[in-house]
Amino acid sequence: MATGNVTAAKRAGARKTANKLARFAGGPETSEFLAAAQDIDLAGGITAGLASLAAADGQRFINAPTEAIAPHPYNAPTRSVPQPDNPRWIELVGSVRAAGVQVPILVVSRAAFVRARPELEPSLEPATRYVIIYGHRRRAAALEAGLATVPAVIDDSAMVDGGDLDAMTIENLGREDLTEFEQAEVFARYSEAGFSQRDIAGKLGVNQSTVSRRLNLLLLCPEVRAAVESGKIKHTEAAELAGKLPYGPRRPWQQDVQDEQDSDSRRADQVAACDLVATGATLKRAAERVLAERRARQRAASEGVEIINPRERFGADYQQYAIESPAMVAGQRVVGAIDELQGGLVYYPAAVQPAQREAPQTGAARDGAPARQRTAASRARLLVCPRLVASPPPREKLLPLLAGQYASGIAALGGSQAGWKLAFDLSRSAGLSSAEYSDVGTFRAAASAAVTLKCQLEVAWACAVAAFELHAADKARNRWDHLDVAYVQLLQDRAGYSPTPWELERIAAATGGANGNGGPSEPLSTCSDGE
Repeated sequence: MATGNVTAAKRAGARKTANKLARFAGGPETSEFLAAAQDIDLAGGITAGLASLAAADGQRFINAPTEAIAPHPYNAPTRSVPQPDNPRWIELVGSVRAAGVQVPILVVSRAAFVRARPELEPSLEPATRYVIIYGHRRRAAALEAGLATVPAVIDDSAMVDGGDLDAMTIENLGREDLTEFEQAEVFARYSEAGFSQRDIAGKLGVNQSTVSRRLNLLLLCPEVRAAVESGKIKHTEAAELAGKLPYGPRRPWQQDVQDEQDSDSRRADQVAACDLVATGATLKRAAERVLAERRARQRAASEGVEIINPRERFGADYQQYAIESPAMVAGQRVVGAIDELQGGLVYYPAAVQPAQREAPQTGAARDGAPARQRTAASRARLLVCPRLVASPPPREKLLPLLAGQYASGIAALGGSQAGWKLAFDLSRSAGLSSAEYSDVGTFRAAASAAVTLKCQLEVAWACAVAAFELHAADKARNRWDHLDVAYVQLLQDRAGYSPTPWELERIAAATGGANGNGGPSEPLSTCSDGE
């Protein structure tokens, strides 16, 4: 019971202290305080009234030299400097010029401030005699207006138990012009004082998720922070990006500290991911993409593989020259390229030159090497199939594709043993949920147990892509049909694929020769009717 009484007394004392400090924050309590001061001494005016009320609460009212007052180092710097583009600032300065500072600012003595926060003493100028708790903008306006003194109330009790930080935080969080980054700095100070994120949220009356997101903003490099401030990406996106790819020194509130976060390479990763997000990529895809590229470049460096631009080296149909590994051209030098969507390393024979590329063949010449051309085309498609698996069409487009597969019978290919194996491999390469499973058997078991539509569609689309590829690569088929054309169209539209000359011939034959003059100049239509 005694402990409860002591606790209650402390809480009551804390409320009383908070109330007497809040009078100078500029809110409703300030208006009531000024009204009471006017009524105390009609002859002496409001100044005498303020002095009387302050003395009654153990405070001292003075006219403090403006130049001797320092902003609190914890306060947002923007609140202590002129803001010529802000209408509210212009209005405040005009009011101060006309009638002076009406609401006293709240300060503490330099001695009390240094006793409580000795680590901040170097930030104070030698001439500083007082440090502001409430009234940074009023003091800045007084400087702008050329006032020699500012009405101030001195109350050193504001420094007890970190009360200065509490007072400024509660005041600032209620202001509309406090930026997300400024909020983050406030939360970080509490964290550095030993408060957990849950404690901070409870103390300040905000959601813990808000505290976490704001703190993440402090793990952004300058370039990404500038992108947020300019509106290039949202601060919520930036916070998520910083959570996945944190940059800078370790912070006490970090739950996931990464070894390379304080490095130039991580800074470059963050900038690259930010650029991808700005162009429409999801945060997850952007982070995976830049990390995959970094690993690919490290691998290329360790293998002595030169990174090239394959389109410049081999032309628009560069994908047909890709190989799965250097072992496929044993004894020959290989070069590499970064997959534009996934960020992985793609190999090419270095000896292949544009002049050596074969033109589409016809007649007997074409029939003499179909197997090699078919295999090369399938290999080129498989390199970009993970992109297609990772980028399914909208549901209104997906349903006709799945229905077409079932109506034609090729859906059975996706449900075959080879189809499930290919769907599993493609899903893993695309970084989808199948990456969690060790083999195709566990993948199939998890797929059959899936109950959410999202998971079911993910698996169905992977199997559909596998069915398309197995159908197109079938060596027993001499001609392509509209389903193969639709497949290549999807690869073009959603994975940036360039058909090989062999594929262009098949497409031209399947579409009645409409695209037989060097390939389609526009993406192919995936619908025969209805659109």
